Amino acid sequence: TMTETLPPLELQNLLNEYLSVMTDVIFEHGGTLDKFIGDGIMALFGAPVFYEDHARRAIDTALGMPKQHERLMAKTDPAKHFRIRIGVNSGRVISGLVGTRERLEYTVHGDTVNIASRIEGKAEPNSVYTSEATVAALGPDYECQEVGMLQLKGKAQTVRAFRVLGRKPAS
Repeated sequence: TMTETLPPLELQNLLNEYLSVMTDVIFEHGGTLDKFIGDGIMALFGAPVFYEDHARRAIDTALGMPKQHERLMAKTDPAKHFRIRIGVNSGRVISGLVGTRERLEYTVHGDTVNIASRIEGKAEPNSVYTSEATVAALGPDYECQEVGMLQLKGKAQTVRAFRVLGRKPAS
């Protein structure tokens, strides 16, 4: 809705600042920036460099993003405030160069990617949703609240989703 009210240059400046802040969080945790999709960001953890703890890196990034978003909003004109949603999924993907002779891009494809995108679309504003596969890979160090079974676009079977509340305190 901001595109209806903000002049294009102001929108571009706000978007660039937001994308820069979020990209910093991704890189801080060893993620790979795949692409910007409008005002969205697709990031990878575990490709092209494999990390045993890729799920933890992805979730730590996801949990850091709302904090950075909040800092950005605190110094932004209230008329320009917006909310974010984050979706994370873990699983096998195919990675590599895709495109034409004139333009190639490194990216990943597969059902795992589609589920992450669809989970993000179902997430409540300013929250992190993830899949059962990611929760299983995280282990006991994170507090996750079951959201329930979600019917995702393009999926015949429902997907069990969770809201990630944060890391559990060290005992």
